[in-house]
Amino acid sequence: MGTFMGPSYACLFVGYVEQSTFRSYTGTTSHLFLRYIDDCIGAASCSHEEVEQFIHFTNTFHPDFKFTCTISDSSLPFLDLSISISDDRINTDIYYKPTDSYSYLDYTSSHPTPCKNAIPYFQSLHLRHICSQEDQFQYRTTQMASFFKDRNFPLDMIDDALHHISSTSCSSTLEPRSTNCYQDRTPLVLTYHPTNLHIHRIIHRHFRHLQTDPTTRDIFPSPPLSAFRKDHSLRDRKKCKTCAHTSPLISLQGPKGFFHICLKFPCTSIHIIYCIRCTQCGLLYIGETGRLLAEHFREHLWDTRTNQPNHPVAQHFNSPSHSTKDMQVLGLLHRQTRATRRLEEERLIFHLGTLHHKG
Repeated sequence: MGTFMGPSYACLFVGYVEQSTFRSYTGTTSHLFLRYIDDCIGAASCSHEEVEQFIHFTNTFHPDFKFTCTISDSSLPFLDLSISISDDRINTDIYYKPTDSYSYLDYTSSHPTPCKNAIPYFQSLHLRHICSQEDQFQYRTTQMASFFKDRNFPLDMIDDALHHISSTSCSSTLEPRSTNCYQDRTPLVLTYHPTNLHIHRIIHRHFRHLQTDPTTRDIFPSPPLSAFRKDHSLRDRKKCKTCAHTSPLISLQGPKGFFHICLKFPCTSIHIIYCIRCTQCGLLYIGETGRLLAEHFREHLWDTRTNQPNHPVAQHFNSPSHSTKDMQVLGLLHRQTRATRRLEEERLIFHLGTLHHKG
């Protein structure tokens, strides 16, 4: 939903509209109504026409709200559930969208082995959690086993996961579980690569030296907790609109001065002073941002809010004599606070001479 606060804002707004709708509607409402963000499900004892009347009222209550709906006497999809009523009981089953390609992680991919080995178990546990009927659970596990075989998972691993989950009841998976706490261990976060696995082994093999040294014994009372972050993939590089414009220059020549670039700034850099350069006419623009460089740079390409090149830089590169292919971006300096970034930005503007119209 865009920003991290997007789901919270959506829940607040949809909840407000939901309460206003139920207060305003005078007809028959549902006896059961559940919602997750903007996905809703309900049950009512009324005629088909009354249900359609309520849906029509809901769709016309707010100008920005238009729901698509499905009415059924037997079963309905809700999120990843297929909910049905049988013998006055609600039964649940897994629901796959018609467009689902079942593209689980391929076992030959470059990911940590424990991560790949855990996928069949936790996906089977997810089925055990959802499927309320035993016969439906057995059918779904057989189906999921075929998905993992197509993704080159070892057969014995799949069978072990299914055998372990089969002895677990559906009700036991709904009980809350305590989580392990690693607050006393220092995290060691590395970008995953097969060669980085040796670092973990080396640290554990020689950790006793840190414990015998009085200066480090209290700092590291227990071995660090090894964890991996995801590395950039080809898909990330292809989707990023900034990497295609990054410049390998190590020096920048302006109308009045010269600046030597000491560090490399990828598209994931934050808290930086940056420069946008036109390769065709040599004009320079100095700016600063506390956000990701990739996120801020997109605003220079095109204003997504108005769908117009409103920024002066975007107007320059969207003019008849230029194009965005002439656009280069490079990081210059890293400064943590906005005040220091603004000072460095002004200093570089005057040092390089990038004020309009020279820059």
